[in-house]
Amino acid sequence: MERPLAASIGLAPLPRDTDSSRGAAVYRDLKARLLTAEFPLNVRLGEERLASLLSVSRTPVREALKRLHAEDLVGPHPEDGYQPIVPDVVVIGQLYELREGLELQALQRPGRIGERHDPAVLEPLRDQWRALVVGPPSDRRLFGASRT
Repeated sequence: MERPLAASIGLAPLPRDTDSSRGAAVYRDLKARLLTAEFPLNVRLGEERLASLLSVSRTPVREALKRLHAEDLVGPHPEDGYQPIVPDVVVIGQLYELREGLELQALQRPGRIGERHDPAVLEPLRDQWRALVVGPPSDRRLFGASRT
């Protein structure tokens, strides 16, 4: 039986996100809202307001905000609490360059080890990427427009 890479180099595997607690649900909800730009930049994300918005107590909101701060999705607000972080376009550009390099290596790897890609998996992905060249998805929320 083949051992996963993490185990083979002495690392414990990352735990799966199976936590169905209220705190985990609040974290997922707030993260989704941040990633779709539902919260304007530089606006205070107060625990009380968010707790009211999500119909939960302040404790799971506080826990979620701490996790989101650790992920650099929110930062300190001058008037206490947190605010959405302004995306750093230089870092985003660097991440895309890194992703491009990794994807190119992933495409070349099967040829180096004598295997073939599965066209049934790759062709739909290729079609999705080609559609993005023509224009972005119709869901404008992914590109920073506010929800209506």
